[in-house]
Amino acid sequence: MAAGVQLTLLKVEVIMLIQERVDIALNNENACLELGELVNTLSCEGYSKIEIHRFFLNFHLFLRENNREQHEDLVAECVLDRLVGFCSPHYRLLPQQPDMK
Repeated sequence: MAAGVQLTLLKVEVIMLIQERVDIALNNENACLELGELVNTLSCEGYSKIEIHRFFLNFHLFLRENNREQHEDLVAECVLDRLVGFCSPHYRLLPQQPDMK
């Protein structure tokens, strides 16, 4: 198998694992807290704020396309708004990095 194909498959596997982690967080009683902790964990694993925002934005669109409105709202309010700074300063996620625009 070519190196490019292997790298693409690895990226798909990583995205699928992150999606599973988001689904687990969304189904938790404290979903907003769990999602925030997942963002911090992903940052500690080496993902940038831009990469995390891009992933959650794409997942938000996936939720919308699959009529999962309640989960879509949670991702928007608990992650996306907090990554771009559309919240009180003490609720921001990854405040040490510049807000998304």
